[in-house]
Amino acid sequence: SEKVTLSDIARELPKDSRSFYDLCHFTAQGAEALAENVYRDICPAMAKLAPGDYKGGCPAR
Repeated sequence: SEKVTLSDIARELPKDSRSFYDLCHFTAQGAEALAENVYRDICPAMAKLAPGDYKGGCPAR
């Protein structure tokens, strides 16, 4: 069994025109929110692999 990090974007992003142009394409604001969410979710795992690169810590969840 392997550990997998899940970033539940569907739960996090508003489902409206601020985040999406259409059913599957992000606006600039939506793409930024996507990146922030994914980074916040994977940062703890990445910090364990390369602690020297994450001296400032990870964003709060």
